[in-house]
Amino acid sequence: MSDQVTFTADPTFVVILFMRNFLLVYCLCIASFSSAQYGGPIASATGATTFSAYEEQEILQRLEAMPSIISIKDHPITQSYIKGYMLRYRDKSEKILGRAPAYLPMFEAELRRQGLPDDLKYLAIVESALDPTALSRSGAGGLWQFMPGTGQMYGLTVNNTVDERGDPEKATRAAVQFLKDEYERFGDWSLVLAAYNGGPGRVRRAMRRSGKSDFWEMRSFLPRETRNYVPAFVAATYLHKYGLSHGLQPQNVTLDEQLVTSVPAPFGISLTEAAQATNISVELMRRLNPHCRKDYVPAGRGAACRVPTRVAKDLRNFIEWRVRGMNPELIKEIQSRPIMMEGIPDMTSEYHVEYVDFPADTRLKDFARSKKISEHLLQAWNPRASTYSTQTQQLKIYHAEYVEVVKPIVREKYDLTRMPMISLQTLAVEQVFKPTSLENRGPNANYTLQRYESLLEVWQKHASSMTWQEFVTWNSIRGADVPAPGTRLYVRQ
Repeated sequence: MSDQVTFTADPTFVVILFMRNFLLVYCLCIASFSSAQYGGPIASATGATTFSAYEEQEILQRLEAMPSIISIKDHPITQSYIKGYMLRYRDKSEKILGRAPAYLPMFEAELRRQGLPDDLKYLAIVESALDPTALSRSGAGGLWQFMPGTGQMYGLTVNNTVDERGDPEKATRAAVQFLKDEYERFGDWSLVLAAYNGGPGRVRRAMRRSGKSDFWEMRSFLPRETRNYVPAFVAATYLHKYGLSHGLQPQNVTLDEQLVTSVPAPFGISLTEAAQATNISVELMRRLNPHCRKDYVPAGRGAACRVPTRVAKDLRNFIEWRVRGMNPELIKEIQSRPIMMEGIPDMTSEYHVEYVDFPADTRLKDFARSKKISEHLLQAWNPRASTYSTQTQQLKIYHAEYVEVVKPIVREKYDLTRMPMISLQTLAVEQVFKPTSLENRGPNANYTLQRYESLLEVWQKHASSMTWQEFVTWNSIRGADVPAPGTRLYVRQ
């Protein structure tokens, strides 16, 4: 006969256990109620790993209404990718949305130039999360994740000095051309996307084995990564269109990374020297020129250095002075400047702000087009602006400093769009004008040419009442006679 062991529970312990379980159940009920009753921002609670039934229904409705170049299906893989963007990897998604203003306008311009659908820009989100330094385990690199061989087939240089797969502009041109070629081959964008990931050979084999030409019907005959590629593209499109509705806060890059210009450097230039000439950090130069493996833009036809638009003029002048042997003392001073290696400070104060009225009953996309600016930049600069205005709103637009001197009256006198890309000073000295009499100059004033200032700027700011021909002739500027800083110029007020 075995001994029986009895256990008498402490009443205090029982009460505490009961209260703990009651509070736990109560909190879970409140959380479930809140999640079910309030849908947006969808899954904004930190740590959420799944959507409520209400949220899933809302996502489904958005997917069904979302215009796209491909057939969209409510596939479990698509839902999984959307959960990844909106729930599990919110920080990464916010970085993607923050990089979008720096790259999507460039993608759209190139797609438009080649006559391809605008939505193809979301492909770079799937490929690299809009990171030009991204490098996959298989060796694919850049915003568009070209393999070295494929990149070289499309004109990209890949060697130990430069890897143009990381050049945002050249890689974008190559990627758009690849997509155009594949569409001519398959005639279906879902198959083109699959071919971009797995290669056209695998897509053709899957079509042959399945006897189908519809992606969703032949999907099971593709490799695992490729069969999930179209759902990933749908999720990336959803992220950009509806990410803010899920409470994501874009981690915007600086204005110096959003407003960028490529300056021709046919004779090459080091990133350190370019940083000195423009007074920006080497880190920012590397960020803008990730294709330069040795911190140097190698000489060659088409070579260019990407810099913030606000300092593009400084770099153009420095390159021209060095090539032409001009202003040796100024060049020496620039090369002796201290080098700022690290840091990308917020230089918003260096930009001019223009406040404009966003009229009622107007789409933001149409308004941006009327202002000749990207919709993505307007959204980044005005996060509270709606995509459709029901009442007049005031928006801000940032301009680089030298952009503001281009006035309508100047365009009537001289077509600035036809100016050569070399430099403004070169424009001033290389034009040929017929001599005119200096006797009838009329009232005039003197102006001292400042360092880093071009003749075109002086004319626009201080002599806009006279023609360009009068300005150049009256100051005896012709041939290689370039006025040095400190020169007194005749201007008419």
